[in-house]
Amino acid sequence: MNSGYNIPLVKSLCDISQDVFSMSRSEQVEHLSSIASADITIARAFYSRNHVTSGMSEFLRGALKRLSGESQQAVFELRQAMGGGKTHNMIALGLLARFPELKELLPDAITAEMGEEPAVIATINGRDVRNFIWGDIAEQLGQADAFRDHWVNGPKEMSEGDWMRLIGERPTLIMLDELPTYLAIAHTKTVGEGTLLDLLKYSLANLFSAAMKLKRCVVVVASLDAAYDEARRVLGGQLADLQKETSRGAKSITPVDLNTGEIYDILRKRLFTRLPATRTGQKWRGSRRRISPPMRRRSRAERSRSRPSRWQMKSSAPIPSTQATRTFCPCLRRTRSSVRPAA
Repeated sequence: MNSGYNIPLVKSLCDISQDVFSMSRSEQVEHLSSIASADITIARAFYSRNHVTSGMSEFLRGALKRLSGESQQAVFELRQAMGGGKTHNMIALGLLARFPELKELLPDAITAEMGEEPAVIATINGRDVRNFIWGDIAEQLGQADAFRDHWVNGPKEMSEGDWMRLIGERPTLIMLDELPTYLAIAHTKTVGEGTLLDLLKYSLANLFSAAMKLKRCVVVVASLDAAYDEARRVLGGQLADLQKETSRGAKSITPVDLNTGEIYDILRKRLFTRLPATRTGQKWRGSRRRISPPMRRRSRAERSRSRPSRWQMKSSAPIPSTQATRTFCPCLRRTRSSVRPAA
């Protein structure tokens, strides 16, 4: 306690997660490939530090209903700046679709119409495409031999019928992340009288169309216009055309609403394993009011929502991109790591 103002310290009221002291910068960047390599223990650990935002709740509920054949919505577009939670939401859905038993960790409002059959999953990261997008999807869905002629001797476009045969009637989840980086390279590859980008635009449009016709297929794509200035410069109107094709029939979801207190909820879940009781928090806020008169003019609800972080932190970044979850969380990690208890 601070004897001058009788204010409880964070380290006396909260238990700080060990991840705060050990996680490196590289570990903060998530990859879709972790879905295939995860086991149920890793999946449970992921959800133990995961806060379900309103956007994630809407996303999971809608996608799970579609995988069980109970919804008409097949395509979802996650829209937010880089580091804003798009990949994290995809991983959350992928693990849940792969391990249906995880539904016990989520509210019934999300999993009520979820089926028991695990989905087959294909994930694409635009920074690591080997056999064109359709070839990598075919391999992950176990159909490589049947569709090998679409990539072995050079790229061959995928029609709507090709995608429908590849996916079939089983519950299937296809997720596309970091596409602009790959599209920028495809723009430079000559195929016939056009480019690989032309084949990609045609094939992806057919994928979205096929997904809408298959009752248990979900396609998730990270927004193509988020924060890829170089790809936008190189591709110009072609990227905008593909973005329009993606958005047609897709449900757009924002994973984290930075205009609310959701970022504080995420921070509490990731940085702390124990938080003070509400009564202690009220006493704490009362002490803060005694020493900070200007704070009385601020929103009491905002201060309550942010506890134990300082409530102004969400708006302290000088530029919008630094408010992304990926950047904001490490900033708070470094702050919290300074209160490591002595050995």
